[in-house]
Amino acid sequence: MRTLFSQEAVWEIVRYNIRQEGREENRQEGVEAGIAALVNELQKYVSDPAAVAKSLMNRFGLSEESAMKKVQQYWKS
Repeated sequence: MRTLFSQEAVWEIVRYNIRQEGREENRQEGVEAGIAALVNELQKYVSDPAAVAKSLMNRFGLSEESAMKKVQQYWKS
């Protein structure tokens, strides 16, 4: 059976998908900002980047490789 949608129904689906994509982008930006903030804050108290990476792994569920990349990216010399 084939169902035809009205133009308004199609646009509502499109708008819904756009909103969902925007939410996902905002969530990703929030996670990235949280990672940067945590690295910057821990750097004040911990001099070992590996320990900071371990904290990122625990907090954000990152792999060891990904956590080390984030530490290198946000670590201020």
